[in-house]
Amino acid sequence: MQKIPLKRARPGMILATPVQRDDGLVLVGPGAELTESILNRLTLSGIPTITVQGHPVPDEAGGDYNSLLDALDPMFRNWQGDRFMSALQNLMRSYFQAKQAEAEAQNAAEAEKNKEEV
Repeated sequence: MQKIPLKRARPGMILATPVQRDDGLVLVGPGAELTESILNRLTLSGIPTITVQGHPVPDEAGGDYNSLLDALDPMFRNWQGDRFMSALQNLMRSYFQAKQAEAEAQNAAEAEKNKEEV
């Protein structure tokens, strides 16, 4: 489950929790697949965030953590031999690896929970 800004939501994502207005009126129930129409309606209703199933938006850079890890070496290719930049690259690699492991564990836990509910 991941809470994301509405502007980052995309058609095809599945709601994990109901989307409610401030007065408690439910606009869209949990388990609904987002469509352009639903996203437009939520935008017009002033909904700032929604909670979707899984972890489809891992960070502000976009993409998944594996693609971010793959991009590190080319990003730092001109800085080989620089101690500071090597330390920064290693720090970023460790961070992305930890976040990827966290996302995988969360997805596995959600899949197990969904399997138990069925």
